[in-house]
Amino acid sequence: MTELIAVEPAALIPLREALITLAVQAFAAPPWNEGPEDAERTVDRLWDYLDGPDFTAFIARDGDQLAGLAYGVTDTLCAALHPGPSAPAQAFEMVELAVAPAYQGRGIGRALHDALLAVAPSPRLLLTHPDAPARAAYRRWAWADLGMVRMPAGRELILMRHDAA
Repeated sequence: MTELIAVEPAALIPLREALITLAVQAFAAPPWNEGPEDAERTVDRLWDYLDGPDFTAFIARDGDQLAGLAYGVTDTLCAALHPGPSAPAQAFEMVELAVAPAYQGRGIGRALHDALLAVAPSPRLLLTHPDAPARAAYRRWAWADLGMVRMPAGRELILMRHDAA
């Protein structure tokens, strides 16, 4: 049985190798096509956010196996990409939602998402690949496309907003 756990920043540090393994599994397939080095950068980015405002993380465990992760933080990155005059100065960014392929299709991603948003302040933004399978799920979960944005490294991503219910 998979257990959802709210995790304090310090408790994530010993999970480094498990988090890298999760990132390798979750982001190896198209459209991400990421390898082990990319997974390490994904986890290193997590470390950069640990002391950020409103940092919140949840993991899904199946016994001693890490099945998924969701985390977010209030930041200015996505807010600065927000189009139009209604752009907030900062927003809660759902930075990562990852579920190991062996656990996908069981509602774990939705549970992680809902747990994170239950405590997240508004406004809420995220960036995702336009072809990511999760994009359809985000739309079902009340996220709306704000438009395509070009990141500094040249990658084009979709900026999405979730309004609190």
